[in-house]
Amino acid sequence: MIEKGFLKESRHGAERNGALPSMVTKVFFYLGLLAIIVALVMMLMNLDKADQYIWFWTPLVIAGIVMVIASRLMGNRPARRR
Repeated sequence: MIEKGFLKESRHGAERNGALPSMVTKVFFYLGLLAIIVALVMMLMNLDKADQYIWFWTPLVIAGIVMVIASRLMGNRPARRR
């Protein structure tokens, strides 16, 4: 197929290279939002025992914020040229 020119000018290669980082960015963003929302709902439902849940709540919120920031940074990265 290379001799015939079918594979020489494939246009799908660039699209496939951008699909995986885009999907990973979305997964990180939504997982981060889910972690933040779960942490906030958990704390609102347990306001009377907030001091017991703070050790679980704080890392969950920090992880959610880091994931959202990481997804935004990965999404704004310029494309590499070959």
